[in-house]
Amino acid sequence: MKKSFTLIEILIVIAIIGIITSFIGINYSASQKKARDTKRIADMNTIVSGLNTYKREKGDFPEETISGGGSWETSIDGENFLEFLRPYISKVPIDPKNSGNYYYAYRYYASGSMSCADENRSQPFIILAIKSMEIEDNEFKERATCAGYDWGSDGVQFDYSIKIMK
Repeated sequence: MKKSFTLIEILIVIAIIGIITSFIGINYSASQKKARDTKRIADMNTIVSGLNTYKREKGDFPEETISGGGSWETSIDGENFLEFLRPYISKVPIDPKNSGNYYYAYRYYASGSMSCADENRSQPFIILAIKSMEIEDNEFKERATCAGYDWGSDGVQFDYSIKIMK
């Protein structure tokens, strides 16, 4: 007498394989999101390094980075994003997704901007930010503030922002 698998046993094995595959897919997706968020923070560090090198060489950060000024420069702007850093960074980083809510932003604030009374108001500053991180409970949720203004919850909302004083 031949021993073989019944249809029920085969269906159960297929269902178990399907469940295991879905768990692997979910974990893989989460690890990809975490990797992109980690790259975003590494990119911010690269940009800060380039900004500091620029400042050492030129004596100051650029006051206007885009035509017309007074606005956010974003990585969605394409090749023009932080083009003044090209001599200091071989390739200016952009967000891994770089579309919709996923982009980097840079803005120069002149002396006394934002009523930064808690700091030296005579100093201009720069905000460097990431619009959206992919992991909600991310350890990288740093947010720049200035006299109560929070770039994470007021006005333009960023998941991550740092303030660089001149």
